[in-house]
Amino acid sequence: MTNIEAPERQTPATSRPSPSRKRRWTAANIGLLLTGVVMILAGLGMLAGAGVLNAVDNHWRDGKYLTSDTTQLSTTGHALAVEEIDLDGLGGD
Repeated sequence: MTNIEAPERQTPATSRPSPSRKRRWTAANIGLLLTGVVMILAGLGMLAGAGVLNAVDNHWRDGKYLTSDTTQLSTTGHALAVEEIDLDGLGGD
């Protein structure tokens, strides 16, 4: 003998939340939202910085290469070592 209930008495396998129940903003939800907003703003700032660096790089390039004036260098050994480099007024090693 099988036990079959009437269709109106059967309950669905998954229950849905009642429509009268409202979701509340908890401190964790607000913290996660603020973290996401800060991360988006930081990403946009980095994207803007990359655009500026790309514009500067393209301004100083000649074709596809970063170029400088031609200079004749020579050495008596197998390697050439440079003590200091002056890149158009920009100091550096």
